Amino acid sequence: MSAGIYGGEMKQDQPHGNGKLVSKDGDVIRGKFSRSTSGNWPNRYERSLPTGQNKIQFSDGAFYEGMMENGEISGSGVYVSSQG
Repeated sequence: MSAGIYGGEMKQDQPHGNGKLVSKDGDVIRGKFSRSTSGNWPNRYERSLPTGQNKIQFSDGAFYEGMMENGEISGSGVYVSSQG
């Protein structure tokens, strides 16, 4: 997940809990965020990723609602393209 604007719950100066992230690309993610234990994170504020039940409104009009882990879509969910 690239940097963006985050608003929501914080823990130890990092996004953690319920929140909303608007990415640089214009995608909007609403849901749960938690600290990632994997990866090399030069910016400590980018260590938290969407994990758990989330909703994504993509900038092209598509959306996804379902499970995510470490910023990636995983498990069950529903994706609807911008074409419907």
